[in-house]
Amino acid sequence: MNNMQRNKPYLPNFKLTDFDIETLVQPIICPKSQEIQYYETLSKICTFDKNNINNDVFFSIVDNSFIQTLALQQIQFSLAQYPHQRHSFNIKLSCLADEHFVQKLLSFNGAKFALEISELDCYTESKEIHHNLSQLQANNIEIWLDDYHSNNKLANMSLDTIFWDRIKIDKSFLKYADLESIQALEYFLAPFCSRGLIFEGVEDAQHHEMLKECHSLVQGYHYSRPYPLQSEEAVSLCS
Repeated sequence: MNNMQRNKPYLPNFKLTDFDIETLVQPIICPKSQEIQYYETLSKICTFDKNNINNDVFFSIVDNSFIQTLALQQIQFSLAQYPHQRHSFNIKLSCLADEHFVQKLLSFNGAKFALEISELDCYTESKEIHHNLSQLQANNIEIWLDDYHSNNKLANMSLDTIFWDRIKIDKSFLKYADLESIQALEYFLAPFCSRGLIFEGVEDAQHHEMLKECHSLVQGYHYSRPYPLQSEEAVSLCS
């Protein structure tokens, strides 16, 4: 096998009916109060013979209609089962260029949830995109930028074209961060989002203690691993 073949992401030949998609949630927390503010809704992809599939690979090859259908199903289920909790759902920006899909999101009648833009895969200065985002935000649907990193050119360009509700900081940032760098990032990004930052990848007590001194929300294994919506942990969401 040559290097090119070896380095290509591997996904067996499949039909979508060959896969099982398990819905998980992971809390997003205020580090000062340790109260849960949101639950991120995640998808775990596996084949029916229980082989896990890399999520990034899977979602890079399915089309937008599949991603939209999955998001609508997850939103509908979460709003029906846990109406008093706020959830976030992952979506590509190009999905929000689809007026029909945006109208379906608006049909949830002012329900409060967030859309995490996991991929900036279309022109962020598009008037159509801006109109659709404005409609969603006017109807209590928050728009978040996911996995922000200062080296991501598209993410930095989006700061001047989209006014985000929240910006999620890629988990790689905390590997080398100290309190000063965290506060500097909060200061730098404050003009570009209305509700603040979410730091991903909080793995230990040291991260937690630093972030308690800041004004952002947090997410990571230090607080909770993702767990199935049907688990005992998820049942407690209703309480």
